[in-house]
Amino acid sequence: MSDTKIHSEKSKVICVNVNEETLKVLSFVKNKSEFIREAIKDKFLYEKFREEYVNLKGELEKSKAENEKIKTEKSHYETKIKRKAKIIE
Repeated sequence: MSDTKIHSEKSKVICVNVNEETLKVLSFVKNKSEFIREAIKDKFLYEKFREEYVNLKGELEKSKAENEKIKTEKSHYETKIKRKAKIIE
């Protein structure tokens, strides 16, 4: 009878240990899945803002080129005006 009782206690200890290990594994998996979910969300946001950044950077480059073109035209017209002013004097 004592053998059965000892065997029963050993089974309980093994079950408790297995349950604790299972809970640890489940907790680890849950933490990993939350981490992966956040990483995917972060990557999605990164890609979205990266795309917007590239678009804005392109618009900025176009604006800079247009600004340089306007400055060049302005300088050209100022030079023409100065030449005509010299001729009139």
